[in-house]
Amino acid sequence: MSDKAYLRYMRAIGNRASWIILALVMISLIINLWMSFQGDSVLALLKEVLVDKNRSRVYLVTGMDAFLAKAAPSGNIVLRFHGFGNAEKENDNSGPLMIYFRSVYRLYPRKVFAVPPGVVVNTPEELSKNPFDPSTQWMCENGVAKRITLIKDNRGNIRTQVETIPHANSPHFIKREIP
Repeated sequence: MSDKAYLRYMRAIGNRASWIILALVMISLIINLWMSFQGDSVLALLKEVLVDKNRSRVYLVTGMDAFLAKAAPSGNIVLRFHGFGNAEKENDNSGPLMIYFRSVYRLYPRKVFAVPPGVVVNTPEELSKNPFDPSTQWMCENGVAKRITLIKDNRGNIRTQVETIPHANSPHFIKREIP
């Protein structure tokens, strides 16, 4: 085989290899895009909002932000959930987790107490297994300005109860004796 024939042969192999690599990259890209539109990815949310014109998931977030801005303009908060059931038995218990995560994100650097301090929350089960209802004194000592309770009734409706926590200079505050 002459040098020219060898070079033509190598170019042909290189061109075929380039097309094969390009085809594999395109197939991989198509699969990744398809997978991205499944479930709760950012692309799925964008498709839902921009293409399908369904803005309910966005309204939930913006509605929660507006509620937090109005209900707790300053100070830390205690967040409680009543009537949401057992996370291990019910599939709808991711709502409180999303509300908790959004509250933490929205109010940062302030603190949101939904579980006892030191408990890490990553799943609905961790949130439902560790309810936290601190005393008024504990809330005053930890800078809590509001206690927000979300209550779910038997029909699935959720109502809120917002309580302002009296501060140390309030007549309702009981001072603890420190020996």
